[in-house]
Amino acid sequence: MQNGRPEGSIYPATTVDISSRGVLLRTGQPAGFGSLVQVRLQIELPGSKEYIRATGPVVRVQEEKTGHQYLLGVAFETLVSPEQLAVLRRLETLDLKELLNLLCQMKASDLHLTTNQVPHARVKGRLVPMKWPVFQPGEIQALIYGTMLDSQIAAFEKNRELDFAFSLSSDKRFRINLHWQQGHVEAAIRLIQSQHEGWKALGRPSIVGEWSRRSNGLILIVGPTGCGKTTTLNAMIHQINQERDAVVICLERPIEYIHQSKKSLIKQREVGSDTLSYPEAVRRALRQDPDVIVVGEVEDAETVQVVLNAAETGTLVLASFHATNTVQAIDRFLGLCPESSRRQATLQLANCLQGILTQYLIPKEEAMGGDLTLATEVFVPTSAARNMIRGGNLEQILTLLQTGRTQGMYSIEQSLRQLVVQGLIMEETAKNYLSLIGEASASR
Repeated sequence: MQNGRPEGSIYPATTVDISSRGVLLRTGQPAGFGSLVQVRLQIELPGSKEYIRATGPVVRVQEEKTGHQYLLGVAFETLVSPEQLAVLRRLETLDLKELLNLLCQMKASDLHLTTNQVPHARVKGRLVPMKWPVFQPGEIQALIYGTMLDSQIAAFEKNRELDFAFSLSSDKRFRINLHWQQGHVEAAIRLIQSQHEGWKALGRPSIVGEWSRRSNGLILIVGPTGCGKTTTLNAMIHQINQERDAVVICLERPIEYIHQSKKSLIKQREVGSDTLSYPEAVRRALRQDPDVIVVGEVEDAETVQVVLNAAETGTLVLASFHATNTVQAIDRFLGLCPESSRRQATLQLANCLQGILTQYLIPKEEAMGGDLTLATEVFVPTSAARNMIRGGNLEQILTLLQTGRTQGMYSIEQSLRQLVVQGLIMEETAKNYLSLIGEASASR
């Protein structure tokens, strides 16, 4: 006995959580608070199997709701060797929750996990190395696999790519892209903002809010990867949910924002688990009495065709698409179709298109807080614009954008110049983005 506590007691248990400071155990044998217990742990790390033996007092005792099971928190007082302490500290680097909480504290948008590198966070558009140990081969796989279902692991190992969502809590949700790189599993993780900000706070033009009130047609939200297209789509869904009695069917891969039905009935279907493909899901959605269909990504000719068909049936379709500006968006959207059906798709698009928003997230100047600001291009299809689409005279649309302020239109160049006038970005930054956009457009 030592201070009235039994020394060397051993409890058969499973490990719930562990750190270099202690361990949380689940066991069928209760223990008194302050009891000194000995724990023996088998720890499997990438490439090795380690054994830990430690002694410490019970600092937490909690009976679980199911009964006959207890959670025991043991604070380590002694470890057999310094090497075992090193093992536990290495194990802490495989705690994804701790890493993601650190990401949130840094107010970062993205996390990149690469073998033989420390984690890197994207903060205000810039990559920042994190204070974290370098990932050894196999450790990222162990880190991420611990959060995945068996079915997700099987799908990843079959397809070598996987997108899925992961939640720490109701206000901390992440999109994880898992992939292979030179024989190693690696990951890119994006923080999904939980709050639905208003149009003004997001910096998006008010006309996009007006588009959310349309009863039919096609709205395209376009831009490069990581420009906030998904955030814009979900802000539109949020507005519809607040204002309209509507059935809204959202098709996503993966589901990022979680919507609670309010005035609207929101159905969120994940491509890959709830449905097998975007085209089939859109077809089936038309039999589900939809008022609004949201398509997370238009990526092939079949999706283009079903989206156009849905938009012509009296349904409002909101869709995301990768493009650098309005002209490229129309050209690439129609270019996905085979030559045999392109003319028909062109006529459908000219008839049902309601608007295109192009957006870019651009780092502000440090003097303005160094955060991100939004540059946008808005296209409203007037009668003249619809004729240009039908006739394939897409280059003339640029003139409409530059002179169409009264219809709510403006070009990305005009938006960038306005940001320069406001002092949010420098002239050189605007020129660099215009150059990049021009190069991308020339390659269409």
